[in-house]
Amino acid sequence: MNGLGSLLENLYRQFILRDLLAKIMPGFIVIGSTASLLSFSIRRLVRFTTTLNFWQWLLLFAFAWVIGFFVQHAGILAGILSDKTHQLERQNPGAIKEWFRSKVKISRGSNEEFRKVLERAIVIKETCGNTSMALLYTAGLFTVHFWWKLFASWRFFYICRDVMIIVPSAALVWVLLDAHHYHSRREEYLRQAFEDLLPTEAGKHEQD
Repeated sequence: MNGLGSLLENLYRQFILRDLLAKIMPGFIVIGSTASLLSFSIRRLVRFTTTLNFWQWLLLFAFAWVIGFFVQHAGILAGILSDKTHQLERQNPGAIKEWFRSKVKISRGSNEEFRKVLERAIVIKETCGNTSMALLYTAGLFTVHFWWKLFASWRFFYICRDVMIIVPSAALVWVLLDAHHYHSRREEYLRQAFEDLLPTEAGKHEQD
């Protein structure tokens, strides 16, 4: 029972809170708004979701996670969402090392209550930011859709619809590749900060 309780708590804290609220929900907003526009019917979209089996839903959740991550990084690149590492890389690269040293100290030295409070703040920040970006995308998408229906011919609309598939796909590739390199650098910053703290902590233990 203790093992099951730990598993559920881990899923709740790490998957449901961070990924479901901050990544998957905004991803579903983007996917749903785009799909409803391309299918011209929200009712048809809802009917389609009822035909999905477990594995198809799992793949859809995974794709929504990727789209949610895309939304977050696009917001960071555009300067709409805040990210400390990205800001330091652009404004004060020399402070990045100390920033990651503080992250390592918090993760290794703080108590459980503090980590829960910090995690909650991060989840709220990411959820609000990513959801706002997803809704901004949806509002822009349907604004364009409204003006197309008002002034354009249906043939022109179908051409533009194809463009709306190609351009976001290209943007998705570019942003995710940038995110890949960005998080590779974050991984290196974190590894270096961890290694830098090891001699300091070893010396401290010897003095004790």
